[in-house]
Amino acid sequence: MAAIRPEDLTPFGRLALKLDAEFRDLGRAAADMDRLDVETDGGLDEGLKILSRVAASGEGLAAAMQQFGAALQEARDQAEASTRLIAGRATLIQKRSERQAELQERLTAVKDELQSVGANLAGKPAESDKARIAAELERLLEPMTKSIEAAQAIKTECAAGKFRRLERQADSVIDSSRPRAARSPRL
Repeated sequence: MAAIRPEDLTPFGRLALKLDAEFRDLGRAAADMDRLDVETDGGLDEGLKILSRVAASGEGLAAAMQQFGAALQEARDQAEASTRLIAGRATLIQKRSERQAELQERLTAVKDELQSVGANLAGKPAESDKARIAAELERLLEPMTKSIEAAQAIKTECAAGKFRRLERQADSVIDSSRPRAARSPRL
């Protein structure tokens, strides 16, 4: 086990170590007193020394306990403040996550709608089908325009909400739904 370095600890931790040392000193003094033969002159002299040491250490112990209690209260106050902050941020994160999921769902629906429209346009037409295809294109133009407008609205919402990844996805949907000539004009 690595040694605990006081400089690596918080003030609370350092006070805990100090209090622990005071308790250990008191325990050693009690053990010394227990072994002491007070019936001898040497034992009596040693007992007086121990009592003097305990009296001085008792003051240190009382001070350490008081400091530790204050540090404990401060640590508790800080923990409560941190918990409140985290709870508040968790609520914001949850709301933002829900908003992101809702925008993602809407964007997916627009992509699906555009793919459906695109699937209806697939294939090479025969000469006799050109009039029918022109009518079909006219019929599909309105929903496709609405889908592109919906994707643009989602992109605008994503930009305002700083959902950069979804904004790029919406932009990609918009770009992929435009005819090739509109996307990359030929020179």
